[in-house]
Order: sequence, then C-alpha cells, then structure tokens
Amino acid sequence: MTQNRLQILVLMSLLSTLLLSESTFAQAEKPSSAPGNTATAKVDDRRLPSATALGDIFFRSRNSLIFSLGVQESATDNLYFSPAASLTGVPDSGRSGYIPFTTLSGRMAYQRQLQRTTFGLDYGVSGILFRSRDSGDFVSHDGGIDLSYRVTPRATFSIGDRISVSPAPGRFYRHDLVLNAVSPQVVPNSTLFIGLNRTITNTAFTSFSYEVSRRSQITLGANGAITRFQQRDLSEMNQSGGQLAYSYQVAERTAVSLGYQFSYYDFSPPRTQNVSVAYSGIARSHLAYVGITHQLTPSIGAFIQAGPSYIVGNSLGFFGGPGRRPGIRTSVNGGLTFGEAISLDPRTFFSIHAGQNISDGYGLGGITQTQSAGVSLGRRLTKVLTGSVHGSYSRNQFLLNLDANGKPVTTNGISSGVNLSLNATERFNIFANYVYFRQLSSGFSTLIPDRADGNTFTVGLNYSFPVFF
Repeated sequence: MTQNRLQILVLMSLLSTLLLSESTFAQAEKPSSAPGNTATAKVDDRRLPSATALGDIFFRSRNSLIFSLGVQESATDNLYFSPAASLTGVPDSGRSGYIPFTTLSGRMAYQRQLQRTTFGLDYGVSGILFRSRDSGDFVSHDGGIDLSYRVTPRATFSIGDRISVSPAPGRFYRHDLVLNAVSPQVVPNSTLFIGLNRTITNTAFTSFSYEVSRRSQITLGANGAITRFQQRDLSEMNQSGGQLAYSYQVAERTAVSLGYQFSYYDFSPPRTQNVSVAYSGIARSHLAYVGITHQLTPSIGAFIQAGPSYIVGNSLGFFGGPGRRPGIRTSVNGGLTFGEAISLDPRTFFSIHAGQNISDGYGLGGITQTQSAGVSLGRRLTKVLTGSVHGSYSRNQFLLNLDANGKPVTTNGISSGVNLSLNATERFNIFANYVYFRQLSSGFSTLIPDRADGNTFTVGLNYSFPVFF
C-alpha cells in the first residue's frame, strides 16, 4: 500500500511538472498573427487522433483539458477471467453464476498543439470494489504521455510512454486515449486472454526523424518495455529494441520504404517451485523489409511490407528437450491505417485494422507470431443516442514453445461486443455494453484453460468537465 501511494505521488508530481512546462512552451511558442505568416502550415501533420474510434468526437478542439468521473456496475459469468480470479486462484474457467463488481473511475486528458510542440497526456485511475466479505479491492492506473518537438523545419524529436497497473491484462489498454497509437512491435502483446491478476506493464519509446529532401526521410527509433505479474507461474519480461527506416515519396500519394527493426527479449523463470510450461530464456528478433504505402484518401492509407525475419532462441517442448530453432522466416504484413474513424454518412462511422507482427507471449511463452484483425461500426441513432458494435480475432503462434506433438503452441481468440450510449446532457453520459470472448489453446493447460469463454454485462454513467481553448 505504501509503495502504491508513493507511485501515485511521484506520478502526480510528474504530471504537474509537465503541465507547467507546457504552459511555458505555450508562452514561448505562441504563433504570430502577422499577415503572411506560414509557420503553422505543418501543424495538421502532427494532429492527435480523436478521442474514440467510433466517431463520437469527445474532443471538439485539438487544445483541450478534460476531467471526468464515472461509476459502473458489471457482472461476469467467468470467474477465471474476472477480477475475482486472483482472489480465489481457480485452476479453470470455474463458472459459477454471475459475479457482480463495481468500478469507480476518474480521468484527466490534456492535449495541446503549439507552433513547434505537440503534447498529449491521458491518465485514468479506477477502483474495483467487491461485495464479498472475504475479497479485496483493487486500484488500477493506466494512460501515457506523448511529446513531439520540431527541432528544425526538417528534424522532429518525439518521446512517449504507456503504463498500466491493473488486475486486468494488457489487452484492456484503453483505445479511446487522446494519444497517438503505438506500434504493436513496441507494446507488450495485447491479444492474449490470461487469468486476471495484478499486472504491471510499461513501455517507453523515442524517435528522431529527418527530412533529407522534400521526398525522402530517415527515422531512428528506440524502445523498451516490461511486464510484471502477481501470478507466480507466469514469466516476466524485459524487452528492448530499435528501428531504422528510410522512405521516399515516389508519387503524390505513394511512398516506398526500406527498414530494419530488432527486439531483444529476456524472459525470467516463473517464481514458483512447481514445474511450469511458461517460457524462460533469452530470445532475439530481427526483421528487414521493403514496404509500399499508398494514401487512398486523406484519412485512409494502405500499406504492405515484406522481408526476411530471423528469430534467435531455443525452443522448448512440454516433455523436455530442445526443438528445432525457428531461424529465418518470411514475413509479410499489410493493412489499412486510419487517421481517425471514417464516416460513411453524417451519422455512421467505422474503423478496421489488420496486421501481423512478432511479439511476446505475455507471461505464457516466448516469441509469438501474432496475427490480428478487428472492425467496429457506430451510428448516431438520434442526436443524443449512439450505438456501436465491434469484433476482433487474433491468432498467436508461439515459435519457441512446442506442444505434445512437437508443433508450435497456438491460441485463437475472438471478442465481440455491443455498446449503447446516451448523452443526457453535454456533460452527463449513460451507457450500457456487453462483451463476449472465447479462446482456444493447444497448450499451457496448467496456466490457462484449453477452452475458455465468458460474458460480461456493464451499465454505468460518466460526468465530464471539459475545458477547450
């Protein structure tokens, strides 16, 4: 408890320092209103994304400060994947009716654009409360910081961080942050369903880009990530990596790129005396690629990347003994990118994503080849009522973990949901949603069920205090 309070105090101090610093930036970099001034011509290129992916534009201004408070009541029928799982330690899905719990939350979101600086901060804290006399309560934190500074007309330096301290796994990273999306090669794997336990994830990253000419650009980047688990038979991870890319604009909407990226993974052994199938050891991932990007519309882009991927690490079988090393593999990745949600008409919005990448096993195994896809569709039913549906699919192939047949362990998961939101006033919002998940696994039976599914129902309300400037 003392450690948690100390973390909160340190974070509050950091936030205060950044806010004061940004105020100084605002005074120092206030754009000139003189006639003919073109200094802000490239500001739109650094715009922060909208607050949600379904067209409900919560932030009407790119310069805003939002405080919000919320309360929600939830019930789930899968104990293993509910916040109560870490209290009971159930070894399987353990379905026993619906488990109710209450969540109290608060959030602060700040975004500011100046002549040379773009800054975003999003921080949320919540408490999960149980009615059971023998259960404990949880406090969670999540959010991040982004800072981009245009050093010269051609050079830009950026830093950022994402953090989550929660009984929920990293898959519950919020998608409505006012911050920029982070590459899945950088953040811990968010596509796996594991039993809920106190989990800490943190990712820090930085990049420097330089425009060699009007058509070409070089980008350098570095990143680091950690995952920590309360569950003792999961493998904790330290990750570091970097990237180098060169892009050339061959046409107004088309660019080609050459790149190289690497990641180093250090998986610690589980902190338990029991024999566990969780992976421990050191692994490396290297990828060189050629890519093509085409901007279909101002908000939609398509890309494809292909090249050799080299995996270094010893694969382990469930019955002992090393297996065949992954070695060189062909990597093909492609998809669509969205600047923000796309409007089909003034009242209907959608977003879609798909991709493939090398990631970590999120406490279960070593390196994974992760394929994922998802879609969401929202519609304003009336001026105050909005409905949306979403669905996603993911497949993780654990390249360093072999099942009883000597083949890589795989997991397949799906998730879908429905949401209904009523804006009673400009500040008062009432919502209800339903989420379903299902995951099948060919291994890790002592850590997660081979077959698991669950349903969660939630109703809640939010009250916001927006300030736009």
